[in-house]
Amino acid sequence: MARIRLLPLPVLAALLFAGAAPAETHLISRISILQPATWDSPIVPRTSAGSQPTDNLTTAPLLSPMSPVWLNWAVSTNQAWNGPWVDELLLDGVPYQLLPRRKQGFVAQDWFAMDAGPFYVRGGRHTVELHAEITDHLEDYSFRYDNESYRQLLWTPEPLPATPGLTVSPAGPPMMFSAGAGLANNHAYALATPARPWAVALSSPEDFDLTLFDDFTSSTSGLSHTLASSARRLDSLDVIVSGGAGLPAMVYPAVTRKAVGSDNIYFLESNDTAGHLDTDGDAFWGAESLYRFVNLYQIDLQAGVTYPMSLWTRVGPYPIHFAVFPSSPTFVGSLAQALVRSQPVAGQDYEVAAFTPAAAGRYLILAFRDQISDQPQRYQLAVGSQAVGVGIGPADGLGLEASPNPSRVQAQISYTLAQATRVKLDVLDLQGRLVTTVFEGQRPAGPQVEHWDLRGAAGEPAAPGLYWVRLDLGGRRLLTRLSVIH
Repeated sequence: MARIRLLPLPVLAALLFAGAAPAETHLISRISILQPATWDSPIVPRTSAGSQPTDNLTTAPLLSPMSPVWLNWAVSTNQAWNGPWVDELLLDGVPYQLLPRRKQGFVAQDWFAMDAGPFYVRGGRHTVELHAEITDHLEDYSFRYDNESYRQLLWTPEPLPATPGLTVSPAGPPMMFSAGAGLANNHAYALATPARPWAVALSSPEDFDLTLFDDFTSSTSGLSHTLASSARRLDSLDVIVSGGAGLPAMVYPAVTRKAVGSDNIYFLESNDTAGHLDTDGDAFWGAESLYRFVNLYQIDLQAGVTYPMSLWTRVGPYPIHFAVFPSSPTFVGSLAQALVRSQPVAGQDYEVAAFTPAAAGRYLILAFRDQISDQPQRYQLAVGSQAVGVGIGPADGLGLEASPNPSRVQAQISYTLAQATRVKLDVLDLQGRLVTTVFEGQRPAGPQVEHWDLRGAAGEPAAPGLYWVRLDLGGRRLLTRLSVIH
């Protein structure tokens, strides 16, 4: 058997520090992360300064976004190291504390950095990282990355308004954390669950995402159980809708980054269905305002009936869309779970949809806009008899048109029928109220022309303004606009 020759200690030490030592000498961990016996982690938070390395720090305190937090951290060196190195503390990927260190003498030693801070940190999940010997020239090959440690801490989520409203953050959520074991950093908020159906929406010039959690316990537990998430593309609204039942008293919307980008503003809105309930399946909300991003409606619909739906953006620079969500009170989901989404009509400021419920129930309709605007928008939302398809010219086979437009004395209304049928031609005001019926009766196939004398049903002159001309073919309705001037 070959004998193993042990090197004298001075020779071994010389090999360790000569910079050209054999590979096996790198097995010694010279600078590493330390977890003191009285600490629950190598990085521990404190809600007050002045702590000592021997303090009992086995339970992380509750961290408030309204109060300062200090961080303590520790590394160790073994007796085989003598000389300088540099340690670093980072918060959400941003260096916060850089400590040049130097040890003289070949003895083991523990090194503490006390009272780093104070930090004032937004509510949500944040990551603290510790890098010991950041230049890596002393890193041990067999223990690669043993001189890096991270800890994710939860600051108490910030409360959203008790009533529907808008929250503005001038800065974006924290940078992503890429470690495989880590969860996404975020800004988190606490929302007292409304008793009625509700929605929460996120809008930002950056590509941020929205996640809804139902758990928060402490600075080390929570924001991990996801109820729903929305990760739409840039310049699209992220929104989560709830039927209003089956949730805990508090839920936690959180904003996360999808990619590295600028630290831009974002808006978070919560809203509910207060004042927006229809129980007969034939609804017309004729004077709606969208001050922020979302409005939510409830409507009772019957199984197997096809309901036409339409939304006309009356005032504002951006289109308003709508979507239908399940009737279950315990539903929670994003636009990806919508049962039907509205479709724009070419050349018009209308969006339409048709929905046939599989089961009777109280369904949710979300009206929303993707773009940010500092001006409220006006719109009309209709379901059932007041909803219309929109004529888009000859390509639709009917060619509903009103001319001249604007009209001063009389308007000519033309359309084309593929076959003989009964028609009804009405004029409505902008609130959807009937002004007059121009014609009702049977018409043959082919081109048709009707005339309106610009008067109401009682013979009174129509006031100057904008009107709807609606062609009702029984199973189909079309709409075109007409301006009246004097």
